[in-house]
Amino acid sequence: MCGIWGFSGKEGKRASIRKLMALGLYNVQRGTDNCGYYWSGNLVKGVAEESNFSIFIADNKLERGNLKPEVFMGHTRKSTSGSNAWASAHPHEVNNRYVQTHNGVIKNIWALCLKHGVNHTQIHVDSIGLAHIIEKDGFDVLHEYEGYASLTMTFKDD
Repeated sequence: MCGIWGFSGKEGKRASIRKLMALGLYNVQRGTDNCGYYWSGNLVKGVAEESNFSIFIADNKLERGNLKPEVFMGHTRKSTSGSNAWASAHPHEVNNRYVQTHNGVIKNIWALCLKHGVNHTQIHVDSIGLAHIIEKDGFDVLHEYEGYASLTMTFKDD
């Protein structure tokens, strides 16, 4: 399941906090195992008692970070693999450079990690493996991807 929503705008264009919160609440039914958001450099995740976005948002204001242009990625997660822990919650950030959310199934993720030289022994969720590959080698891996997906992604320096 999972739910993804987001915003990307040119410098000076800002997303409406009310609209982003409303989209998050609409996505609650897509997953309550954990949730999170990335907003222009600010990464916040909800797990355990804050795993449901409607509870999470009551305790955590949506706050914009300090990177431009404005980028927002939100995610509600229904666990199909990995634990319901902070490390499994989306968005995922790799090397303080690349951020992504993912919804789908990657049938060949461990083979892709091996092929692309990503040490997957500490990776327990397929989408984190994909994030490491994209951060390292770029988007061409999506041509090798077996399965289906919906993604939001950004390189923080681009």
